[in-house]
Amino acid sequence: MEKIPNMENTLRIISLLEKDIFQEVSLHQMSKRIDLDYKTIRKTVQQLIAGKILIKEIKGKAHFVSLNLDYSDVKTYLSFAAYYNQRAYFQKVTPLGYLYEEVKKLNLQDSCLVLFGSHVLNKQTKSSDVDLLLITNSKTASAKIKSLLLNYNIKNDLNILTFKQYQKALFSRGFNLVNQVLNKHIILKNPELYWELTLRGLKDGNRY
Repeated sequence: MEKIPNMENTLRIISLLEKDIFQEVSLHQMSKRIDLDYKTIRKTVQQLIAGKILIKEIKGKAHFVSLNLDYSDVKTYLSFAAYYNQRAYFQKVTPLGYLYEEVKKLNLQDSCLVLFGSHVLNKQTKSSDVDLLLITNSKTASAKIKSLLLNYNIKNDLNILTFKQYQKALFSRGFNLVNQVLNKHIILKNPELYWELTLRGLKDGNRY
């Protein structure tokens, strides 16, 4: 019987990969980036590979791992990891903490809101916009977000895409807004919906 991986260590590993689901990370790189000792990472990764959650590739003397995007429950793992990254981001000192608290109060069950750009990269300046992507088929959701940003006088660049527009944009491998979001993001609202739409769009576009 396969051993169940330690869930805390699993979450930390998947959370690293959730930030850019196409990345390949060596075990040594992973050890430095999530502050876990190499022995623990190797043991947990081996269990995740056995469970088909991760894929291993050997390049030279280094072992690289990546997400198995064909794994049946990968959306569930990515959603939990997104919540983990969201909480970790806002536990730090950030000028957007108040925005996060207000967004949590909004009923946006049919939409997802994603923060990206300089604030996620921690490269913002006083003149930086707050870059947001709202994925929705609801005019009500759009109005709620616009009203919130206006009420708080937030200098923003709000991008709004329908589900169909978002998934179509995922077909492109070039540099565009959606791929920029995919490569570095914090999901503010409804990670489950975000990853459901994203994985379906990527698969339909033959991205994996």
